[in-house]
Amino acid sequence: MNVNITFKGMEPSEAIKQYAIDRTSKLSKFVTPTTTLNVTLFKEKVRELAELTFNFRGQTYTAKTFSEDIYSSIDKMCDKVVAQLRRGKEKRVNHKAPGMEDTPEE
Repeated sequence: MNVNITFKGMEPSEAIKQYAIDRTSKLSKFVTPTTTLNVTLFKEKVRELAELTFNFRGQTYTAKTFSEDIYSSIDKMCDKVVAQLRRGKEKRVNHKAPGMEDTPEE
């Protein structure tokens, strides 16, 4: 899994970068190793934003969160994406092909 991290409006920090990589590594159980994650970290006046975007199985997943602390923004961002991936997986698992509905046997 490739992780691209971009800082906007704030100083790049190795600690923040490593924290973002560690938190996004838990997505590896949902996505393939060739998936590229784009993480953008912003600072706007008093709030700090974290945004994650990636393509997987033909869909674009995006999560954008903000708080007063960049670390909590990163945590919320990862939690949002995990929820999206779980919902997508449940939809795929529970989907029934047309014509394959449960019919009562006579």
